[in-house]
Amino acid sequence: MRFGVLGPLAVWAADGEPVAVPEAKVRMLLAALLVAPGRVASADRLADEVWERPPAHPARALQTLVSRLRGVLGAEAVPRRPPGYLLDVDAGAVDSGRFAALAEQARATADPRRRAALFAEAIGLWRGDAFDGFADERFAQAAAARLEEQRLLVWEEYAETRLELGEHDLLAGELADLARRHPLRERLRAAHLRALYGAGRASEALDAFQETRHRLNEDLGLDPGPELAGLQRRILRQELPGPRPRGNLPAPLTGLIGRSEAVAEVRALLDEERLVTLTGPGGVGKTRLALEVGRAAAGSFPDGVWLVELAGRRPCDEGAAEEVAAVLGFRDEPSPRGVAHRLAEALRGRRLLLVLDNCEHVVDAVADLAVRLLRAAPDVRILATGREPLGVSGERRWPVHPLEVPGPGADPAEVAGASAVRLFAARAAAVSPGFAVTAENAEAVAVICRRMDGIPLALELASTRVRVLGPAELADRLDDRFGLLVGGPRDAPARQRTLKAVIDWSWDLLTGAERAVLRRLAVHRDGCDLEAAEALCAGGGVKPAEVVDLLARLADRSLVVVSAGGAPRYRLLESVSAYCLERLPEDEREALVRAHALYYTGLAERADAHLRGGDQRRWLRRLDAETANLRAALEAADAPLAGRLVRALAWYWFLRGRFTEAKRSLAAALDAGADRTVLSAWLAGMTLLSGEPWREEAPAGAAAGDGREAWLLGYAETLFGSLDAGEELNRRALEGFRARGDRWGVAAAATARGLHRQVRGDLAGARRDAEEGRALFAEAGDRWGLLQAGGVLGRLAEIEGDYREAEERHRDGLAHAEHLDLWGEASVRWSELGRIALLAGDHDRADGLHERGRSLAVAHADRRAQEFAEVGLALSARRRGRFDEAEEYLRTWLEWNGGFDAENGSALLLAELGFLAEQRGDPGAALELHGRGLAAAEATGDPRAIALAHEGLAGAHLLAGRPGEASRLLAAAARLREEAGAPLPPAERGDVDRITAALRKARSGGAPET
Repeated sequence: MRFGVLGPLAVWAADGEPVAVPEAKVRMLLAALLVAPGRVASADRLADEVWERPPAHPARALQTLVSRLRGVLGAEAVPRRPPGYLLDVDAGAVDSGRFAALAEQARATADPRRRAALFAEAIGLWRGDAFDGFADERFAQAAAARLEEQRLLVWEEYAETRLELGEHDLLAGELADLARRHPLRERLRAAHLRALYGAGRASEALDAFQETRHRLNEDLGLDPGPELAGLQRRILRQELPGPRPRGNLPAPLTGLIGRSEAVAEVRALLDEERLVTLTGPGGVGKTRLALEVGRAAAGSFPDGVWLVELAGRRPCDEGAAEEVAAVLGFRDEPSPRGVAHRLAEALRGRRLLLVLDNCEHVVDAVADLAVRLLRAAPDVRILATGREPLGVSGERRWPVHPLEVPGPGADPAEVAGASAVRLFAARAAAVSPGFAVTAENAEAVAVICRRMDGIPLALELASTRVRVLGPAELADRLDDRFGLLVGGPRDAPARQRTLKAVIDWSWDLLTGAERAVLRRLAVHRDGCDLEAAEALCAGGGVKPAEVVDLLARLADRSLVVVSAGGAPRYRLLESVSAYCLERLPEDEREALVRAHALYYTGLAERADAHLRGGDQRRWLRRLDAETANLRAALEAADAPLAGRLVRALAWYWFLRGRFTEAKRSLAAALDAGADRTVLSAWLAGMTLLSGEPWREEAPAGAAAGDGREAWLLGYAETLFGSLDAGEELNRRALEGFRARGDRWGVAAAATARGLHRQVRGDLAGARRDAEEGRALFAEAGDRWGLLQAGGVLGRLAEIEGDYREAEERHRDGLAHAEHLDLWGEASVRWSELGRIALLAGDHDRADGLHERGRSLAVAHADRRAQEFAEVGLALSARRRGRFDEAEEYLRTWLEWNGGFDAENGSALLLAELGFLAEQRGDPGAALELHGRGLAAAEATGDPRAIALAHEGLAGAHLLAGRPGEASRLLAAAARLREEAGAPLPPAERGDVDRITAALRKARSGGAPET
């Protein structure tokens, strides 16, 4: 794992995914350990740092926090070392350690460009203030101040290195805010003054000096030091070395936001390559980035950096060469070999950078010119921009991506930090002074930035409407984006004054076939794969075999986004999609929407046939990728097609745990008039599984279909309804599967029957059924089925005391669940492993495993898995004397189970609450709770549950002064366990041994102990 303290506390897994650390106190403990990673912090000091007012038992409270932290990071990451704990990670795993290492590496590097890159990488690790959120805590104050001092020192060294390289323009902008926030750091202010002067902004440099002198005098009663005062005199006398490089780059009117890394990367690329082309969709900021790169690189080109704007040129062979010649001031002398040849000869021996902007409509001419110039003039570099590459040898393409947008559900701080939001907020504040991203408007601003796809030009156009609409109303009106986003700056080219004009510019350059594919691609939601594109984008004179080539051409023109990694997917930016839908004639659109619904219904039906076999993972992931298209197909489908689609998707929804979506979609299809015969049974089952009780009679559709309907409803009834009803439905399903020779169905129903028999106490029968199911699932290659059968076998092994087999079964199940991305099932397997650790008496490990299961369940909103994990935490808490913590978990889940009348879930919860009451010395509450627990256990028929209730009642009766009744109940419980072949495991004998000892004491004349 990696850890971040240079900003808000953050943890990342090895694959780069963020890891959530729940609970404020757990995060505070992690922050305290990160102050000195790898070093032991005493338990007393940690307790003092985490709690202002330490709890009654600080050592136990701290141990609980450590256990929860281990549940997130793993037990090995937070070992106990006398006299306390440490975070066992290398310094390089924490961004502060990486920052320090990079800074030292930079200081030891002689090459200034490499040194600047290392300093830039170090600075890039910062995401805000050090220990943000904890900086005011006593334990973090000194560390945060030390890191901030190191950060400023690195900035000063970085700035001096950049000045050494002659990179004044970009540096002046980067240092402005930093120098304002730290006006008393004279070394930093000196670097800023030198950057301003080198960028040709001498008057601004002198103003900045006066501001610094005023602040020093006001705050400290001091004058500027000799170095800063001497620098002012040299600026006044124009004694600083180096004239500004030649060229015609315009001065920037606004700061460049969110592109500092891109500037550095392209700048470095130009050191290695002679032709670099920035590509991307209209409005993404190619020109702005190219100009900033040109300014940054100006010191490396003594003959200048020259911008050649090609947007106004008409396509012709010599047009691009004539424009370059005009910009460079070459006389237009006639030449029999043409302008391009004369230009190439003239540039031989010159060291300059040409920025050829907006090449897409003259791409052939620019490509020819680039080849000529680069062959003839080896010291010339070319930086081109366009919506497609030039397509010549030696070209290095650099895609300009949209700015970072905040994801759904991001908190206000995350929203404000996204680069797209920073640009939007800056431009909105320019037209609406005082505008800022707040907790109240963050969600609306995030929606705007996402729907604008992070495209800078679209964001700037949208920002102009904030003053009259406000963020919320602007977000609501974006469906009419082409009417809304107009009126760009008057000094912008006409093609960039409205969002529609930006896309018009690209559309007008397309062929008829390219336009046909592009507008038909717009019917998809969140993109599509090649098979879908060939099926739905052909037509209108385009053959299916031509689609892939047309997609490639559209991708080259930055109108289609192609996903990286795995099978490619083709997606349109939202604004391009909206534009293309407007270009679809109504009759073509209606036919295309119908074809889309038919295609994805067929895809779902093909997937359904593969989801019960060895190809599960591929088809699950394929349906995952097509979620938005499948939902769109359901919205557009008529009743018969909707019925086909939801039935085909039902098993997928079940496997993925999307019970609420399944319930909603099934109900919508039924409301639209789809056939109720089979769908009603699916709806009943999904309703129970989604966390809502099903109060109606079992639907008649459970007897129809292919048997899966009855099986699913029986499965749901077993978990959240009536065990008797679940058994009966599963029995009928099993008979039907056997009659039809459906071996997969037999496997599923036999496994479910194994679960029923386990609950009823028939352990031998349960094992036979589960083994039959496992063998048949193995034959089919169905990992989900192996997971289910292995779960039953694991629990049987646990009951029989074979913990090694139980752990092996559950670890196999965990591997299957993770292979299929079934995170709810993975959560349950982690918790099953926690139960085994609990039975083995290892409470710390049990808590860590249950916390891991709980974190997964919460992250994926799986209430059943969350219940299983938190009941495990409650079991551990009661056995460790943490009664309040145990009761909080148990009461929450008892109330939840009560909504289903689920006796098999309630029996254990009531027994645990009864033992709590008894241990607290409350016989009345103990009798009432164990009495209810006995009723629930008897309803399930599980002899182990009934025995547990008897044992609990024995303790309650003994506490009430009835030792005879207690003795009878303990004997009855022992007989039940013996008859079931499931003796009480040694680690679970605590309650029975405690009650038995108290009973002996009562019989010998002493008072019973609780």
